[in-house]
Parts: sequence; C-alpha cells; structure tokens
Amino acid sequence: MNKIFWIFVVLLLILVQHMPALAEEEPDEALLEHRKGLALAREQNHEQAVASFTRAMELRADFHQALNNRGLSYMELQRFREAEQDFIRAVEIDPEYFQAWNNLSLARYKQGDYAQALDDAAEALRHHPGFGMPYITKGMVYMDNGLYSKALEAFDRVIRIDPTYARGHYYRGIAYLKTDRPDKAAQELDAALDLDQDNPLFLRTRARIHFASGETGRALADVSRSLTLRPGSVEALSLRARIYLAQKDYVPALDDLNRALDLNPEYPGFYSLRGETRSRMGDFQGAITDYTRSLDLDPEQSEVYNSRGIAHTELGLHARALDDYEYSIELNPGNAQAYLNRATVLFYLGEMDQALVDLDRSIALNPGSVVAYNNRGCVLLEKSKYPEALDDFKQALDLDPGYVEAGANKGLALIFSGQVSEGCRELTRACESGSCSNLDWARQQGICR
Repeated sequence: MNKIFWIFVVLLLILVQHMPALAEEEPDEALLEHRKGLALAREQNHEQAVASFTRAMELRADFHQALNNRGLSYMELQRFREAEQDFIRAVEIDPEYFQAWNNLSLARYKQGDYAQALDDAAEALRHHPGFGMPYITKGMVYMDNGLYSKALEAFDRVIRIDPTYARGHYYRGIAYLKTDRPDKAAQELDAALDLDQDNPLFLRTRARIHFASGETGRALADVSRSLTLRPGSVEALSLRARIYLAQKDYVPALDDLNRALDLNPEYPGFYSLRGETRSRMGDFQGAITDYTRSLDLDPEQSEVYNSRGIAHTELGLHARALDDYEYSIELNPGNAQAYLNRATVLFYLGEMDQALVDLDRSIALNPGSVVAYNNRGCVLLEKSKYPEALDDFKQALDLDPGYVEAGANKGLALIFSGQVSEGCRELTRACESGSCSNLDWARQQGICR
C-alpha cells in the first residue's frame, strides 16, 4: 500500500510540474478565456476564438498555449502571417514547445517558405522524435516540389510512428494520386476513413478519386455525405456539381453551384462551371453572362473564352465568337480546341481557306482529334478536293470506327470521287446507324437508290 501511495505522489508531482503556470493576477479569468477559446474553435467559430485567446493573453502575457491556439485559429481563417507570428512568440517563451514548432512549420509551408518549414519541422522532431506531425509537413513540402518518393517516405514514417493516425493514410493517398496510382490512393483513403469515418475532407477526396475513375455513383455518395457533415463546403458543392454534370443531371448541379456562389461570390471557377451547366441546359445567354463574370474576375482564362465563344456560336453571334476564340488562342497558343471551334465559325461564314489553316493547326496540336479530321474533310469537300477529303474521313474512322458522321461524309467523298456504288453503300451503313441526311440527299439527286 505504501509503495502505491508514493507512486501516486510522484505522478501527482509530475503532473503539477507540467501544468501551465498562470499569472498570479486573475489566474481563473485567463484560464477560463483560454477554455472558452478552445470551445469556440471546436465549433469552427474562429473569429470569436481569436478574441477569447487574445483576452487570455491580456491577462497573462506569457500564456504560450493561448498563443499557439490563437495561431491555429488564424490558420483556419487563412491568416497565415498572423499565425506565424503567434507560433514564433510561443516558441520564444518555451523553446521546447514542440507542438508550436510543428505549427510554425505548417504556417510557413502555407506561405511557400519551404526551406524554413523543413527547418521548423526538424526542430519539432528534435524536441520530440516520436512526434509524427512534422513528417506530414515535410511530406507536403516534398510533394509541392515534385519529390514524391521522399514524400511517401515521410508519410510512411508517420504511419510507422502511429498506424492509427488517419491523416498519415490520407496524405499517403494524396501522394499516390500525384504519381497516377489511383488504386493505391483509394486504398489509403479507405484506411483513413476506417479510422475517421466522419471526416468530410477524407470523404471529399475519396469522392474525387471515384469520380476520376468514372465511378460517379460512389463519388456522389461520398461527397453528399461530406456535405451532410459540413454543409458550407464550397469545394464539396463544386465537386458534386461536376458529378451531376457528368451524369447529365443539370438541375441539382445548378442548385449546388448557386449555393457555392452564395458562399463565395468572388470565385471565378464557380461562374465558369455554372456557365457550362447553363450551356448544357440550352440557356446560352445565361451561360454567356456567367462566363463574362468569370472573366471579369480572372481575365487570363483561355478555356473560358473558348467556352463563351461556343455559346456565342450557338446563338449565331459569329463575330463575338471569333473574338472569343482569338482571345483564347492569344492566352494559350496551344489550345487545339479553340482553333477547331474558330474553324467551325469560319466554315459557317464561308471562309474556307482560313478555316483550313485553323484545322491544320488544331490537328498539329492534337493529332488524335476525330472531329478535327472530319471537319477538315468537310472543308476540303467544299473546296472540291475530294481525294484529300476522303483521306481525312478515313483517318477519322481509323481513330473512331463508330464515328457515324465521318462515315456519312466518307460516303459523299466517295461519290464525288467517282466511286458511286461504294459511296452509296457507305451512306446506307451510316443511315442504319442513325445518320441519314446525306443518303436522303443522294436519293433526291438520283445518285443512290
């Protein structure tokens, strides 16, 4: 009994020695403000948490735990410079405060100061070699710099230290994603969610993996659950909108994007995605309005100019469409789709030579485009260059034997080249697959029976 008693006394003394020393003046108020700040932070109310931690430090200037926790709330508010200053002050007060060293590393990582982030992570490990979190920051630094093998080594180290640490598996999954190993990434996200099944970030990331793999049903289930846990996540709302778009379910996609824009009305990507949704719904004027707003916020978006050009084309506003494609190409001369789309407008306007130049450029940039070969064949047909047109239609069909429109156009090219019987057979096959307009024309002309 005496032995147990003295062990208890020694443990009690150790605990007392490690309790934060509060100032003699109003110690209860400082501690209460600190606890209030922690409660507010847990509720994601970080602005008020900052105010409580600040009041705690006004009562006790060297309250380094309050400094560290205020820094964490600043991090949640994306105020990384202020967070960095709090963590620096915390480790100045207590140089062995390894959690603050780790948080300082993360704050500097968030600001792109990679070298200092690695130094701070090393300092955290020097004070606590068995602490896994600094390896997370090190791994993120390595990933940002393309050093994926080193990143995986860092995340492996975290998991060896604590196999139950869910974020170790999460970040290892991200590293596998970066190295185009989606199956391994999915396994790691499964492991992370086995350990932390209600983590909205993990669910959203696994949804991204499923979506990239074409598993839209599983992706939708994960991202919807993520939104149940965190309804205000604009990232999850935009991801779910993309999944709905892939499923051609446009009304809920529009609803999610409206919610995302209510939460963040200054993000250009949400406007461009809503513009795409409206365009697919046939609301081209609404799409143009959204694309224009997106470009007002970020005028350097080549693809958005291209998309607005398509909407202008659908409304027959060819001059505006040409301007949009021009801007798109100026911003990205390697945009094969913009050349292809501009060629379509030029074809409508009868500018065959200019259309041919754009189609040549589009094919040079993207030689696997069946649409570009088919469209160039159409231009060559208009220019009465039948053998060259026939070659393009054949090339389109080599790339995609199921491309019915190219088959129908090949039939015309054969007829105009003097191969009437073969051309009529080709037109008949195309009509059996659903493209009959060319065969109807040939029959009206008495060419085919």
